[in-house]
Amino acid sequence: GILCEACMVASMFSKPMLSCVQVVIAGASETALSCTEQLLLQPYLSFTSLTLLSPAGVAVGGVAAEYTASLVARMGLEAAVTMIDEHMVAVDAAQKLIRLAGGGQMPYDLLVVTTGLQDQLGAGIAGACPEAAHFVLSSQQLIRGNISHEAAASLASVLLYGADLQAFDVVAALTDAGVSPDAITWMCPDQQQMDAALPLLQTLAAQAGIELPAPQQAQLLGLAPTANGARAVATLQAFDSAAAQQLELDLLVTCGKRGPSAAVAKCFTDAGIVWDGRLVVDAGFKSSYPTVMGAGPAAKFSR
Repeated sequence: GILCEACMVASMFSKPMLSCVQVVIAGASETALSCTEQLLLQPYLSFTSLTLLSPAGVAVGGVAAEYTASLVARMGLEAAVTMIDEHMVAVDAAQKLIRLAGGGQMPYDLLVVTTGLQDQLGAGIAGACPEAAHFVLSSQQLIRGNISHEAAASLASVLLYGADLQAFDVVAALTDAGVSPDAITWMCPDQQQMDAALPLLQTLAAQAGIELPAPQQAQLLGLAPTANGARAVATLQAFDSAAAQQLELDLLVTCGKRGPSAAVAKCFTDAGIVWDGRLVVDAGFKSSYPTVMGAGPAAKFSR
């Protein structure tokens, strides 16, 4: 590919060779950070145009995270990489252009898709209850946002909905910012939405004498703003109760099963790039367009 050829030529020189290849890495998952790190560590190449496209910045830390804040800081992303806080809304593979939500466009020689997996609950709830959508955050949005102590002070009632393992990161982020544990209500819609590792983790923690929070089972029936719009009211149906209950809240954080972004999928299917639940790549991580590559959980090998 483009990078391999550049590496072979550059390896013939003792000093790093400047590469004018425009590399755009879409996403800020652990895969994106790993890809960026490997490009920055190339001994024979120094990239002049390396861009990280992520609408919510770089996420670090969390359950089983490889990249900590200190490690990312040592990578020196700010100095070596152009960070763009934008959503990708379309890809023109023939012209090698990315169209952005803000109306701009970005050229590339090589596009690397590392968007990872996103919480699927949040978008569904926000779409079904648009008048209360501003009260809804995904677990990833909350963790990346680094909630401030000032913002936490206004949160007297938080509903955590879903049971992905990242729920523990959400609880930690909220309590570290100053939210009282008593202000957090954790609900899970059903057993199928629960991460399979969660019961095992809770059992092991109990055996070690550690008490972990556990979700209650309830289905979210609706979400609407209060009369003055300052808070939202969630209508919940518990599985062990015939009557629905209402919970007034300041914030709803979703933590459901994660999958590829529907918006990202549309970008590539509209561009005629093969997508089968994930970006389909060959053994060299190239998609059906050689200048578009994919890695991590947002990609899959062709059959």
